[in-house]
Amino acid sequence: MRQLLLTLMAVTISLVAFAQSKDYYIKQAEKYQREAAYYTKQAEGHERDAAYYTKQAEGHLRDAEYYTKRKEFDKAKTRQRWAKEAMDKAATRQRWAKEASDKAATRMRWAREALSKAR
Repeated sequence: MRQLLLTLMAVTISLVAFAQSKDYYIKQAEKYQREAAYYTKQAEGHERDAAYYTKQAEGHLRDAEYYTKRKEFDKAKTRQRWAKEAMDKAATRQRWAKEASDKAATRMRWAREALSKAR
């Protein structure tokens, strides 16, 4: 009788531990999915910023061309410098967007792995 009781307790404890580990992996997967969504939104924001700075650079280059035609070379040089700075900012934002996209992809992979462990 005692042997049967101990065996039954061991099986019950094993089932509870298994259920808890399954819940753990499901919660981990949900967490990774939330992080992936966060990084995706972050990447989209950086891409919007990059587009803004690119458009800003184009405007500065148009201004530089205008001032060059009017032979106002100091103003043209300033606008060219501003255009270069804007393009640098755009390149930085593109790099940040790629890094955020990579982080989102990693989190989604982690979520898939956690879900496969939960099954």
